[in-house]
Amino acid sequence: MARTPPPPSGSTPVLASVIAMIGEAFDKFVVQSRIGAGGLGEVWLGHHSETRTPVAIKVMSPDVSSLDSLHHALDEARKAARIADMAIAKIYDAGVRRDGRAYVITECIAGEPLSRRIERGRMSATQIADIVQQVARACAVASAAGVGHGNLKPSNVFMVADRERQSQERVVVVDFALGKLVTSAPEFGSASYMSPEQFAGGPIDERADIYALGCIAFELACQRPPFTGKTPAQIRTKQVDNPAPSIKSLAPDIGAVLDAIVARMLDRNPDLRPRTLREVAKRFELIVGLDAPLDETKQS
Repeated sequence: MARTPPPPSGSTPVLASVIAMIGEAFDKFVVQSRIGAGGLGEVWLGHHSETRTPVAIKVMSPDVSSLDSLHHALDEARKAARIADMAIAKIYDAGVRRDGRAYVITECIAGEPLSRRIERGRMSATQIADIVQQVARACAVASAAGVGHGNLKPSNVFMVADRERQSQERVVVVDFALGKLVTSAPEFGSASYMSPEQFAGGPIDERADIYALGCIAFELACQRPPFTGKTPAQIRTKQVDNPAPSIKSLAPDIGAVLDAIVARMLDRNPDLRPRTLREVAKRFELIVGLDAPLDETKQS
């Protein structure tokens, strides 16, 4: 395994860690630079040593790598690697390093995360419907292959250029198969997008992804998730004890149909949500319509 020279004296532990990772090889994939970090671990930019194809390398934290559910997540990642769909980030490899930290290597997406897009302004009903139906369809494809997401959130949805679509862009969903880690250890997930049943640690199915997608739709319309709080525990209490607010209570210009669909997706009882992701996709496709204009982002 390729290694870089020792870090210069006087460097901070964080800098030393970054320097140590640059140039490290994961089989035929080589680390180039650090992209950032999240609840599950760190993300690095890398490339294939022969083809130079750029990749994203997610290295799980030691705490996440020690979870009993890790082997299930890696098995699911390998299953997801067999899915060929433009809306799902390709998985190239998954495994465990010599130091015990798990990793997943995926396609590097040249686009903008939905979390950054939300910062620029709330979206129109047509824009929301167009994005949500694409994410729902991608998750339905994965679900049919036996792979759930379990960790849907705006930072895991990317908008990439696509001149063939009316909107001139399309959705790519990343981090499939890692949701099993979040379900087994909710403290590593993003509380604002986790379903009540995930907090409870019980068995989950695609209705948990439907709930998370409802949270995303709500945020696209209102620039905030349905439940907020200073701590994950506060958010969890609100989600479990209170019904979600309606979109129209914060964005009165949003149509009643979209508001009603999202309200069903956000029901605390999984049995009262739409039954499948395909059903969700079809409902939002009807809102978009064949020739409906994709309105400009609304500046708040």
